[in-house]
Amino acid sequence: MNYFKKPFQNLQKTSLSLRACEAIFFYMLLLGDRRTSVRDDTSFCKGFFKSKRHARFLKLSMSLIVFILGFSIGVHAQITTNNALPVGEGKAIFRVQNKIIRATGDPTSTDRELLVQAFPVVGVYGITPRLTVFGVVPVLDKILSLTTPQGRISRGGDFGLGDARLFARYDVYRKSSRGKILSFSPFGGAELPTGANKQRDEFGRVPPKLQRGSGSVDPFFGAVLTYQTLQWFFDAATSYQINTEANNFEFGDEYRLDGVVKYRLFPRELRSGVPGFFYILLESNLIIQDNNEVNGISNLNSGGTTWFADPGLQYITRKFVFEGAIQLPVVQDLNGNALETNFITTLSVRINI
Repeated sequence: MNYFKKPFQNLQKTSLSLRACEAIFFYMLLLGDRRTSVRDDTSFCKGFFKSKRHARFLKLSMSLIVFILGFSIGVHAQITTNNALPVGEGKAIFRVQNKIIRATGDPTSTDRELLVQAFPVVGVYGITPRLTVFGVVPVLDKILSLTTPQGRISRGGDFGLGDARLFARYDVYRKSSRGKILSFSPFGGAELPTGANKQRDEFGRVPPKLQRGSGSVDPFFGAVLTYQTLQWFFDAATSYQINTEANNFEFGDEYRLDGVVKYRLFPRELRSGVPGFFYILLESNLIIQDNNEVNGISNLNSGGTTWFADPGLQYITRKFVFEGAIQLPVVQDLNGNALETNFITTLSVRINI
């Protein structure tokens, strides 16, 4: 596959505001019925449319810099990925997320609708000032509804453990100055086959994309570049995952380019005694995936390029971080009749230990 062949040729016509509205309304519907048709929320949304002395100022400024940077250790990172989570030596982070993926863009007559609910549990520990280890264990559920000659059916829906990810990150470069931090950190690890990959339902064996696990060991590697000031935070990460074969099926290799720009909204002016900090952010996820293979034969109805824009909010205290983001597809240049994503929502709580 030529990864960069016209990756943005098919721009989505649906507005991002409509996708955001669908996501919010769908969350409300989930409280009542997790299998509610997306038709309900789509139709709803379519119809809804410098007077201090120098010495004192310097003393206060230095105190605030130490205070803010102390607050920031182990809290600034992307919401939609985990590889940039920072933590000090001997410190730990515990993160629990709720992710909902909704995909209904089916160009075929089967009118497929995919719903994925996942609860990734993330643990991070700083072994040394530069070396950090990560573990991500998801609990998830996948349901695919589609129309067949026998009528409307649903497949999957078996809630349980998914494939775990273990990796390490090492800071090869880190420079700190007054109110600024710049770091560059490569990372690497593997996705392990801890999730069920031979599930069956009343219709037979569940398709590989609906299995909770892949059955294969899939190595990945990448690097993270981070720049932080007292007001702004910038992060960019690139990664490549090599997916291997299991059960005569192989997911296409995946390349990602992720980034975030974050700005402190509150407090507008730095002062002592602030209980927490409120940030607004915009993340970006460019995902390029090769074709899947079945029995060594490429599936032309899989893979492609997707670019998400992710507005989000974050509230940081010394002990906890509360955050949320919604991934909205800006570009979906998929191969064949691959299913298009409507939105991905992420709610997250972090505890600094």
